[in-house]
Amino acid sequence: MIGDWILTPNDIDEAPELASLAVLDVALQATRAVLLSIHKEMQNPQDEYRDPDIDHDTGVVRTLLVLGDALADQIGIYCKALERRQRQKQQRIAARDF
Repeated sequence: MIGDWILTPNDIDEAPELASLAVLDVALQATRAVLLSIHKEMQNPQDEYRDPDIDHDTGVVRTLLVLGDALADQIGIYCKALERRQRQKQQRIAARDF
């Protein structure tokens, strides 16, 4: 999850895609929070609370949450790989003899 990071201009200069990924990550978090606030039954699936007017939406909402979580996970994996690559690049530069 990128949301825990504070991107610097250097971060974006080295990996411009981080800017749009950060926006997407925040949008996914906001969407998740909104969906869970609207569909109380999704917050605690063990509860017996069932609103007959929204039961037909439950499957769609569950799918959106699962896919959103999967996308957020993939964004996090990608960002960790970028971070690892940047660290390796810095180590190679530091190891050079001048």
